[in-house]
Amino acid sequence: MTEPKRRPGRPATGKTPTRSMRLGPVFDQAKAKAEAGGETITAVVERLLAEYVGK
Repeated sequence: MTEPKRRPGRPATGKTPTRSMRLGPVFDQAKAKAEAGGETITAVVERLLAEYVGK
């Protein structure tokens, strides 16, 4: 007996796609520093990547 075809999942609800990457212990240090400065790690990463690409 064959299994029924699966339908696609629910589309993402946010404006930007979620990204995944492997990071070592520096991530925990960066997150703590960001939070101490009143920022999210996402905001820090976006700012630094924008600087990296020249925006």
